[in-house]
Amino acid sequence: MGLMGLPSSSKVSFSTLPPHTPIAMPALSPTMTQGNIAQWNMSEGAKVNEGDIIAEIETDKATVGFDSQEEGFLAKILVPAGAQDVAVGTCLGVLCESEADVAAFANYTAPAPAAAAAPAAAAAAAPVAAAAAAAPVAAAATPAAPGSKGARLIGPAAANLLASSGLQKSQIAGTGPGGIITKGDVLAAIASGMKPGAAPPAAATAATAATAAAPKAPAALPESNDDFEVIPVTTIRKIIATRLLESKVENPHQYMQKEISMDAAEEFRVEMNKSAGEDQPKISMNDCVVRAVGLALRATELANIRFNDDAPSLYDELETVDVAVAVATPTGLVTPIVRNTDEKSVFQVAADIRELAGRARDNKLKPEEFTGGSFSVSNLGMFGIDSFQAVVNPPQWGILAVGGTRVEAELDPSTKRPKAVKRMTVNLSMDGRAMVAENAVYFLKNFAFFMENPTLLAIEGYPKVKLAKRGLVEFQ
Repeated sequence: MGLMGLPSSSKVSFSTLPPHTPIAMPALSPTMTQGNIAQWNMSEGAKVNEGDIIAEIETDKATVGFDSQEEGFLAKILVPAGAQDVAVGTCLGVLCESEADVAAFANYTAPAPAAAAAPAAAAAAAPVAAAAAAAPVAAAATPAAPGSKGARLIGPAAANLLASSGLQKSQIAGTGPGGIITKGDVLAAIASGMKPGAAPPAAATAATAATAAAPKAPAALPESNDDFEVIPVTTIRKIIATRLLESKVENPHQYMQKEISMDAAEEFRVEMNKSAGEDQPKISMNDCVVRAVGLALRATELANIRFNDDAPSLYDELETVDVAVAVATPTGLVTPIVRNTDEKSVFQVAADIRELAGRARDNKLKPEEFTGGSFSVSNLGMFGIDSFQAVVNPPQWGILAVGGTRVEAELDPSTKRPKAVKRMTVNLSMDGRAMVAENAVYFLKNFAFFMENPTLLAIEGYPKVKLAKRGLVEFQ
């Protein structure tokens, strides 16, 4: 499946048109359901070679180059630059085989979805004038009517949200494939103020769905004045807000906190940077944290997993230990993935983080570089924050919120005198559906072990160590 949204051999031909390939809005990340057309890099009639970046798509993660998997000519652009909230699968344009065929697509419009054509035909055939008048609305509406057979289909995430809202499936009009009720349908019903037992007006539901399905033109911003300045919100920031809300509503968050002794880690970092060669990156405490997280995920039973939202009774145990690292960019927070953190030395992890963070800030990450992983790290310690809690990034099971190193006084048991010690607070947020609390306890124990024995972080590969024997954890 190429980024065109169709297999490379998928040519279509209508009786009046030359063979052509529709260019569909691709899903450039597992969580992407819509995107913005940041810009078109080619104009209509331009020659397109395989691998050419024909457009820039602003996704829920980053702005990504949309590369063509076909050769041909860009015959028609159907969705202009600047269009917002364009649904995945929407036809953005058309690629034809010959330059001579471009003119044939001058007045081309995207064909209506098959699901929308059937209601239109049924309405047109009805003898009642009122039904005929309603045909345009029926043609635009793809959702199943509330209470219909299609509307009884519902995904697990939507079912959880529906149960917590008190609404019934019969009240919701499904807009998913085959009329399935999606999470967005339930959120829209809640936002509209729907009460348990109330049915939405069918016409209003259809009109709302038709409006949502169409790509939105950039909204007109209110004008700035002396009292305030209007700053447009980027797509990434809007989707971050949506994802955070969904995560908190749908994922049962559990929290744990642990204090880590940092004297050895600080001494290790300073010594390693003093002796680092010219081709060796200087390491930060965040690099040590990411490496220790990778080792702890490997060392802890059933820790390198990801919740399976399609089958709530299951989770996926991952083959590689990949950790997402939160990076602040001008457009929003991005989480590039550091691969194989259990096998790389802290120096290799440091080099990977530098490269990924730099390209994240330049909006040059590839989709595969911010997709996947079972766990995230968010570090605000360098900004003077002692402790905070973060929100889980589904389908990952957890995120570690890392505070800064601080100096505290502690009684030295050997001298009975106070001494200065360095400590760091970490807060673990986890999805209670995926991670058992007992496993999370041992994950934090193992993380602390590697941070407090930092020479193990410099070893390439997984070090041969004996961890504390696992016993029964009693919870009060």
